[in-house]
Parts: sequence; C-alpha cells; structure tokens
Amino acid sequence: MISIQHIIGYLFLVGLLPAHAVVHQHQFVIKEAPYSKLCSSKNILTVNGQFPGPVLYANRGDTLVVNVQNDGSQNITIHWHGVKQPRYPWSDGPEFVNQCPIRPGTNFSQESLRRGRNPMVACS
Repeated sequence: MISIQHIIGYLFLVGLLPAHAVVHQHQFVIKEAPYSKLCSSKNILTVNGQFPGPVLYANRGDTLVVNVQNDGSQNITIHWHGVKQPRYPWSDGPEFVNQCPIRPGTNFSQESLRRGRNPMVACS
C-alpha cells in the first residue's frame, strides 16, 4: 500500500526535475492607427492593433521567436527591455547603431533564448 509520505516524496522529486524548454512563436504586425487623447489625435504604431503591445511570457530555458511585419510607413526596430542578448548584439538596439531597421513592407525574425530569472519580457 502506498502511504501519504510516498506520495509527497514522489511529488517533491517530480518538482525538482527540470522542465522541458519550449519554443514560443509570436507574430507581430506593426501598423499605424489613430489615437486620441485630450482632444488631440495622431497616428501611432500598434502591435497587432494593440497599444501598448503584448506582454510575452517565457520560462528560463525557453526560446522566443518573434516575427515582425512592418506595415507602417516608417523604419522601425524591435528591442527588449531587461533581456540580455549575448549572442545577438546586432539585433537589439537603435537603427543604424546596433541593427538595420525593419523597412516598411518588410519583415524581420528575432530569436532570443531566455536565460534570466524574470519570466516576463517587455518590448518597445
């Protein structure tokens, strides 16, 4: 007969096993949309029609792949706040400094391996 101590011990050991890494695929479509605030309107860039853009969640060891389609009228770049990218320094920063811009009508795919502790990723 299995005792409660065996069940607790088993659950504890299972909790110590490493989780399997997952690849998270995201599609970002960047578009201009009208925005009104305090009786003033202007066009802003949105991600999949959202402003601010979506928050991405990943666990340590997971890989994020973000495919960006620029349907706006200006050059853009994408970079991550609080995420170290030691293997991809050329694709994380301002245009013409660290990376080439994503020109209107083109796309860009960025891959990032999550090594840090923070499971939340913010994008700008």
